[in-house]
Amino acid sequence: MHWITTTPAIITSITTIVLAIITWRYVRLTQEYVRLTREMLNATNKPEVIMDLKLRGSSIILNTQNIGTGYASNITFTGDMSFKLPQNQTLGDLDPFNGGVDYLGHGHKVETHICHLKEISILPNTMFNIRITYEDSTNTEYWKLYSFELSKHFYPTQLVSSPADDIVNSLEKIANNYTRDHS
Repeated sequence: MHWITTTPAIITSITTIVLAIITWRYVRLTQEYVRLTREMLNATNKPEVIMDLKLRGSSIILNTQNIGTGYASNITFTGDMSFKLPQNQTLGDLDPFNGGVDYLGHGHKVETHICHLKEISILPNTMFNIRITYEDSTNTEYWKLYSFELSKHFYPTQLVSSPADDIVNSLEKIANNYTRDHS
């Protein structure tokens, strides 16, 4: 008879232990899914903000662009913001360097006219450094340091013109030659 009264208590104890093991296993699986989801988010939503110089016509353009897979936020610029430009301006006087950029989505860019090719010779210094700091969607901070030397604009690794600019310039030359020859 004693066995009959203790059987429900034993079954309840075993059931409780089994449920505790199952619950613990679900907690572990949930933690693993959260970790994997976070890793996937970080892998697929990672911004990469870059800077490069481009030649558009006779203008030197400083291009800031997010080429990463996620958005970049709280983008700030530090470094040689007192770099002297023509027209009594400094780099720090220009957007986006004077206030930063709140948000750059994937593929978004900000272009800043620095100077014309003919103005390089009147600059007191042609080299400057810019540090970009930005955050991703998880508020992880990234930074990159860029060094530019405007006087080396003939080196294609430092200053390039886009293929579209080359086509436009070529078409303008053809049109000018055609107009001159047929006037």
